[in-house]
Amino acid sequence: MVINGLNSGANVYMADFEDSTCPTWSNLTEGQRNIRDAVRGKITYTNPKTGKVYALKDKTSVLFVRPRGWHLDEAHVTVNGRVASGKSALVSLYHMISCVRYEDSAIWVLHLAFISHYLTAFESHVLT
Repeated sequence: MVINGLNSGANVYMADFEDSTCPTWSNLTEGQRNIRDAVRGKITYTNPKTGKVYALKDKTSVLFVRPRGWHLDEAHVTVNGRVASGKSALVSLYHMISCVRYEDSAIWVLHLAFISHYLTAFESHVLT
């Protein structure tokens, strides 16, 4: 799906980890691997039934990543014994595996949703 989205000819492709993803640990980590490979321009897929190979074109859409919401817990990640927010966990993972290679990669954008509460603003400040 990431390959087809980035090859679609659209100006932007959004990888949505909030509303369009069932937040199982395997879905979230596989999605992060796909984003990492896409940012590095090395994502491919071969259909096991047809043998068709999918790969990125030379010119792709801008990648826009929408992580999970601040209000969602990520039970698999704890900080000082407390469960991390879904956004904190995925933004951190995204930066660790994708943004390290930014200078060698395609353009990407990270979506941080609006802040509606002072505690959310504090958490946002701590992350930046």
